[in-house]
Amino acid sequence: FLTHKVAGPLHNIATTCGRIRDDHLPPVLRQLRRGDELQSFHSQFAEMYAALRTRAVADVAILDKAIAAIEAQVTRSPELDLVLAELREQRIRKQISLQPTPN
Repeated sequence: FLTHKVAGPLHNIATTCGRIRDDHLPPVLRQLRRGDELQSFHSQFAEMYAALRTRAVADVAILDKAIAAIEAQVTRSPELDLVLAELREQRIRKQISLQPTPN
């Protein structure tokens, strides 16, 4: 019983670490069950996760602004077009990372 109350939260945290490693930051972080151990650690972990996700959302907004500014240029150099393509690809990667993932 006690092992389950520790192993479950550790599995939850390890799964989330794997998702972060794989650049997946879905909007909802799985919560621990009532009575599980590691509640205070998980609370701090959840705050870190929320901060990472907030930064990723802010990155998308900055990329949107940069892309719009470059696209507004009437004439662009080929180099700037390459940068624009890279920014678009990065925005797509960031947007995908913020999508919900299947359990």
